[in-house]
Amino acid sequence: MKTTLALLAELVLSAFFSYTASAQDFTVKAQTIVRSQYVGFDDGLGLYPDPVVQGNVSLTHESGVFIDLWYSSGFNSRWATDWDDELDYTVGWSEKVWSLDLTTSLSYFDNFSVGQVPYNDVIKWGVLLDFPKKEPFCWLSVTPFMSYSLYVIPDGNTPFEGGNVFALGAKTEVVLTEKTRLTSSTSIGFDDGCFGVKEGFILKHSSSLNRTLSPKLTWHILEATGYFPLGNRDMPSQMVWGSGFSWTF
Repeated sequence: MKTTLALLAELVLSAFFSYTASAQDFTVKAQTIVRSQYVGFDDGLGLYPDPVVQGNVSLTHESGVFIDLWYSSGFNSRWATDWDDELDYTVGWSEKVWSLDLTTSLSYFDNFSVGQVPYNDVIKWGVLLDFPKKEPFCWLSVTPFMSYSLYVIPDGNTPFEGGNVFALGAKTEVVLTEKTRLTSSTSIGFDDGCFGVKEGFILKHSSSLNRTLSPKLTWHILEATGYFPLGNRDMPSQMVWGSGFSWTF
């Protein structure tokens, strides 16, 4: 399995870089955020209760094809011995379809223990559809969206199962000053029981206060995300705080 995944990744990367090398029409972006804990972004499941550093590096071609490496690591001297450490590999495509912005991606989550595939690992297929942005005021924009995530477990010995998460919501951006903006996202999702949780709805809200330091560097001054399971789901609400930077090369 590990050999097959490595070969597949090599083929995808080789084809992608061969194409972009000839076109020279691609962008590289990166982000690093320190967060107070690690909570599953789609389902609100607590994975690691202590602070972690998380981020990604992505390469996007003008055609909309992209590859992405996402990482998570705890503030300890041990690597790949708990759920704080993770590497995710993603290939996807993002493009405008009629008046909508469509993004679809396929990811492999290399979970605890990192490198020992496929035990505890997850394959995710995701679809995100952004509807046309509305600007009711010059300082406010609103973008409705819908998303779907399918989680598949590649190893039958892994002690949890995959599932589906559907969500509807809206993203907003408030212009506070020329260089300072508040971006937010609010959604209602339905989880049919991913990773052994009780199926049901979840309310998620995230906000980030951002300051543009240069055309290529942004400071995420304060990030806050709340996960609020609805109904009798036997899951606690979660609150995650963060701060960090993102930049374009």
